[in-house]
Amino acid sequence: MDTKKIWVSILITIVITLNIFSSCKKDNCISNAYQFREKWKILPEKDSINIGDTLIFLSKISNKPFDFNTNKNIDYSGNATINSTFGIYILKNGSNNFIGAVDSFKFINIKGKLVTDPNISPSNLKQTFHDEYQGEYIIECLIIAQKKGIYLFGLSDGISVRKSSTICKDGASIQFTNSNVNNHIYFEEQFYGTTNIPESDRTHGYAFKVK
Repeated sequence: MDTKKIWVSILITIVITLNIFSSCKKDNCISNAYQFREKWKILPEKDSINIGDTLIFLSKISNKPFDFNTNKNIDYSGNATINSTFGIYILKNGSNNFIGAVDSFKFINIKGKLVTDPNISPSNLKQTFHDEYQGEYIIECLIIAQKKGIYLFGLSDGISVRKSSTICKDGASIQFTNSNVNNHIYFEEQFYGTTNIPESDRTHGYAFKVK
């Protein structure tokens, strides 16, 4: 398999591992005791916007999310850290088709936060942290376009742990999928064709053009 195809196939999923290492101390124990499935989206849903336009990145999770391992709701109210990784890429022709593009946007946190970890791919990754508001853990961030291009946003699968917990069973894995009606992944077709777009991009990504 050539380098380009390898890179495409791990674009979204590779940051899961980075996310775990960036959000856990060496001796912490994070397990998959719980498994949550959550959504995120971009508003307004447009396939193209102009420089200066604002998008909203939004993710909401109940503070009693449903666990698919035990088939019941788990009370995480007031006591959880939820972390994932948000990737920002510009799509280009050439040997390296996906290039980090954090500097193509301005980010304004409203609830929760997207932050840059200078030690973990700061040109293409933002670390995400939900804050609890009225029964939900929420991230709401304004993203203002600064440069022209075709872009791909992606939210990796994440982890959660109760803040006061010291035992493995209170750790959780979270599958974050995009919930937009149309996530415009067809923008990738011009670079890779319809058959080479990985499933992780289709489920975890959102593409659009800034003109």
